[in-house]
Amino acid sequence: MKNLLAIAVLVVSCTGCELLYDIGQDRAIEQCKKIEDYPTRQNCLKNNRQSQQEYERKRQQQIEADRKANIK
Repeated sequence: MKNLLAIAVLVVSCTGCELLYDIGQDRAIEQCKKIEDYPTRQNCLKNNRQSQQEYERKRQQQIEADRKANIK
C-alpha cells in the first residue's frame, strides 16, 4: 500500500513538473514572437519548442558529460 501511494505521489509530481515546464515554454514563445529580427525570432522559437522530456534528456547528457570531464 505504501508503494502504491509513493508511486501515485511520484506520478502527480512529475505531471506537475511537465505542466510548469509547459507554462514556462508558452511564456518564452510569446516573448520570442515579440522579437522583430526574423532570424533571431526563429532561433528563439526553435530553442523554446522542445518538450520537457527532450529538455530532461539533454540535461542528463550534459550532467554526464560534465561528470566525465571532472573525472579526467
